[in-house]
Parts: sequence; structure tokens; C-alpha cells
Amino acid sequence: MRSITADTGPKMNNPNIIDRTVVNSKYVVSTVRLAGGGLYGGHIFETMVFPSDAEGDVTNWQELDSQRYRTIDEARIGHNDMVQSWTDKNPKEL
Repeated sequence: MRSITADTGPKMNNPNIIDRTVVNSKYVVSTVRLAGGGLYGGHIFETMVFPSDAEGDVTNWQELDSQRYRTIDEARIGHNDMVQSWTDKNPKEL
């Protein structure tokens, strides 16, 4: 797994990105602040998993997994939990 939060360039110019991690060179776990957070039942952060290449470029925008959170602390913990979950996945489970 490789965190790409500190990367520069267009991927990280968005201040709504909380964290972004490449997992097993096949997935990217992305946690963001949702625009219009009040529209999502009080959940203003979301973590999603997408297929990606080894550099973290998304290859298909159909999410594989997702979770929403009410606070930034929940979002950071949820991001790390999602990274761990996808790190431990057996390819046969997908």
C-alpha cells in the first residue's frame, strides 16, 4: 500500500481530498469531503474504492466499495479501515 496524499499535481489540488491510498497496485482508496454535505443525511465525508493502475490512476469510476461518515475523525479512521480491508482481500473474493 502506498499513500499518495503528499503527491502533487492534479490529483491532489482538490482541498476536499482527505486521503488517497493505492492498495496492492490495483485499487485506490479515496476519502473526500462531500460538496453539499447536508444533502447526505449529515454525512459529509465519503471513502470509495476504485480499480486503478499501480500509479493510482483510476481505470474505472464504478466504485467497488464505499462508506460515509459524519466527522473528519471518523473519515480518517474509516479510510484506514478500508485500506486494511482491501489490503487483506483475497482476489477470489472480488
